[in-house]
Amino acid sequence: MHFFAARKTLITRAIATAAVLGSCVASADTDIKVLRVEISDVEKQYYEDIISEYEAQNPDINVEFEYIANEAYKTRLPTLLQSNQRPDIFYSWGGEGLRDQVEAGFVRDLTEEMRSGWQELYPDSAVRAFTLDDRIYGAPLYATLVGFWVNTALTERAGVDISNIETWDDLEQAVATLRENGVTPAVVGGMDGWPMHFYWGYLATRIAGAEGIEAAKRGEDGGFAGEEFVRAGEMLQSFVELDPFQPGFMATSYERASAMFGDGEGALHLMGDWDYIPSKERSTSGEGVPDEDLEFIRFPSVEGEPAMNRASAVSMALP
Repeated sequence: MHFFAARKTLITRAIATAAVLGSCVASADTDIKVLRVEISDVEKQYYEDIISEYEAQNPDINVEFEYIANEAYKTRLPTLLQSNQRPDIFYSWGGEGLRDQVEAGFVRDLTEEMRSGWQELYPDSAVRAFTLDDRIYGAPLYATLVGFWVNTALTERAGVDISNIETWDDLEQAVATLRENGVTPAVVGGMDGWPMHFYWGYLATRIAGAEGIEAAKRGEDGGFAGEEFVRAGEMLQSFVELDPFQPGFMATSYERASAMFGDGEGALHLMGDWDYIPSKERSTSGEGVPDEDLEFIRFPSVEGEPAMNRASAVSMALP
């Protein structure tokens, strides 16, 4: 409940800030355009409820959300930011992409607004993701986890006990067992890049640890060509040789892989917790994998990884 209250407060404050800025250049009525990556119908309704409440309290302000599919969003956003159709508020990611947007002059410095109350809503780590040179340029919308969604009806049919998947070796053994028993071990949207990157990124983080990642970003010890990152790539290559994915996985989009998991076409799907509702909505039935057959487990540990990585690992089973 606190999570949704915090989200609602953030969205309302963001709209209010944009309205103040808009009133400086607009007439009595102010239109606020919000650009967002495509989300589930449930989440859209959540936003609509907030908008209705806000507009009722502020009748001179009109708020409009526009949704664009994930990959198309990444392509269209740079063009929209340079046009007269530029949104007032837009969904984005941290890192170098944010730096590019800031340096191009498309992002407002939110440091003062954040420090006057918004920042209290978040852990410091969430704010750091949108902080460049001690200035804050974004307000985190929510925190997510990435792990393996599991269709337990399929794993049980193949004789795989997912509670035993603790290490990378365990995962490889599970993949082999699933394949031997006629079950596609995992689905992945390789065409879009980032779903496949979760495998390498997790392996690299497990092996190098947070300190190793930061050192590589500074170019130390060979940067991302260093030993730990090469090892992560070699482990992923060996994993792919086990034939863990659906046919044509490198030509499969994230949305299609999400639907495939919802249709029961693979036992595992390494994806964020956000895919719970979309996977169901994208399935042929619109219902997806039944909750009683659905679990969410952590990415397995890797031999030799820093102890703090193992301590921070989490898993979650759906009620």
